[in-house]
Amino acid sequence: MIKTILVEDEVKSLRALETMLQPYKDILMIEGAYASPLDALQAIIRKPPDLIFLDIEMPKMNGFQLLEQIKDLSFQVIFTTAYDQFAVQAFKYSAVGYLLKPIDGDDLKAAIWKVQSAEVKRLLPAQMDILRQSILGTLNSKEQKVALPASDGLLFVSVSDIAR
Repeated sequence: MIKTILVEDEVKSLRALETMLQPYKDILMIEGAYASPLDALQAIIRKPPDLIFLDIEMPKMNGFQLLEQIKDLSFQVIFTTAYDQFAVQAFKYSAVGYLLKPIDGDDLKAAIWKVQSAEVKRLLPAQMDILRQSILGTLNSKEQKVALPASDGLLFVSVSDIAR
């Protein structure tokens, strides 16, 4: 079972996500559903999950700020948001998925499959530190980069260098 936490500030969206995840109850064990990112942060630190469905735009603390508060990002993240402009930034956090609201059932299924698949590897703490430093540098600069998995870790490529 994949221990899962849901973080979504809109209660209707939170309930809708819980409903959409019902068919996956043999795979995902929902350990908590939080409308407050601060409450979710405490729960994550207290008992780290395997997977988080994380909204990006929330009051008091957005999803990226929540992740920056966690020292050991040993879990997988599927971002859920109404905004597509955060996709590049989300994948810099090695997101397993990026689901646009309203969430499409096929997209949800594909994201859950990726979580289950052996192709999704957890980052080692040293890799996560390198990733954090790169993210902080990238957020402070105009140049956007994408983290791509490579055989020896992560390769950071400028978006402007990507042809297709």
